[in-house]
Amino acid sequence: MKLQPFKIALTCTFVFSAFTVMAQEMQLIAPMSGTSTFIGKQMVKGSGQDAADDACKAETAATATDTALNNGARFIYGLPCIEALDAAADRVVASSNDSIILALGVEVDDITNRDKRAHWPVFRLGPKTSDEAVIIGEYLKASWRDKPFAIIDDGTLYGRQLAQDVRALLEDDKLTPVFTDTYRPLLERQAGLVRRIVKSGATHVFVGGDAYDVSIMGTDAQAIGADLVFAGGSAFLAPPADGTLPEGAQFAGLSDVSKSTDGAYFAALAKAASQIGTQALNYAKDNDTTMARAMTAQAFETDLGLIRFDLNGENDRQWFSVFEVKGGKPTPIQENNG
Repeated sequence: MKLQPFKIALTCTFVFSAFTVMAQEMQLIAPMSGTSTFIGKQMVKGSGQDAADDACKAETAATATDTALNNGARFIYGLPCIEALDAAADRVVASSNDSIILALGVEVDDITNRDKRAHWPVFRLGPKTSDEAVIIGEYLKASWRDKPFAIIDDGTLYGRQLAQDVRALLEDDKLTPVFTDTYRPLLERQAGLVRRIVKSGATHVFVGGDAYDVSIMGTDAQAIGADLVFAGGSAFLAPPADGTLPEGAQFAGLSDVSKSTDGAYFAALAKAASQIGTQALNYAKDNDTTMARAMTAQAFETDLGLIRFDLNGENDRQWFSVFEVKGGKPTPIQENNG
C-alpha cells in the first residue's frame, strides 16, 4: 500500500512531537561555565543532550531547575557539584511537578538521605564515599589478617575519613593497627615517618593519602632497606608526574570507568543516565505512576550494565575493584563489575 504524502507528513509530525516532549521531560543540568566546565562538556558529549548551566553554584542551579520544571521536566540529571545539587533538589521539593533528580558523580554519602528531608527526590548514579572504604577494607581483612599493620593519613577530609572508615572495618573483625599517625603531606621526604613505622614492627601500611606521598614513602623505605607493603584508596591512581607507586601497592579504584581529568567518567555516567531517563519516563507513562516509583520498580539497561535503585535512591552497581601495582602498572586482583 502506498502512503499518501499527507499521511507521511502526519506520521512524521507525531514522531517529532513525541521526541520533543521526551526531550523537554529530560533535562541535563551541569557546569557549563566556571572551573568545572570540562565536566559539563563531557556530560553533554555522553548524553547527547544540551545542558542548562549550573556553574557549580546554588543560585544558578536553582534558576536552571525552575526553568526546567516550568518546561515540564520530570527527569533532571547531572548536577555533579553538591551545592548546586542541594539547591536544585530544594526547588524540586517546592514544586508540584512529579519530578526526580539523578545526581551524577556526587560521592557525599548523605545526598540520598530521606530521613533528614521529607519527599527528597534525589537518586545517585556513581559510587558514594563509603563504598571505597568497604571494598578495600573487606579485602584487607583477609589479606592482612596475620600481618602487623599501620594506618596513617594526611589530615585531609578525604584521607582522614578513608583511614577512619577502614580502621573501623578492620577493628570490627578484631584487627588492630600497631601504629597510627597523621603525617604532613607533600614533603620531599618522609624518612622520619617511615622509620617510626618500621620501629613499630608494621610491615604493611594503609595510607589515607595520595600517590605523591606514597611514592615518597616507598622511595624512603627502599633507601633504608625496609620492605613495606602499602595500601590505600582511589587517590593512589594519579598521573605519572605525581610519582611512581611502590611495587606491590594495593588500592581501591573504579572498576571499568576512568575517573580522569579528561572527563571520560562523567561522559559515561551521563550516557547511562540518559538511558535510565528514557526508560523511567516510559515506565511512568505506561503504568500511570510517579517518577519515584518508576525509578525503583525496574532494572535499567545501560552501557554500564544493569542498574537498579533502592527506595533510598542508591544504585546497586559495584563501582570499585582492588588493584595491585605489578611491573609499574595497576592490575585488578579483585574485580567487581556490576
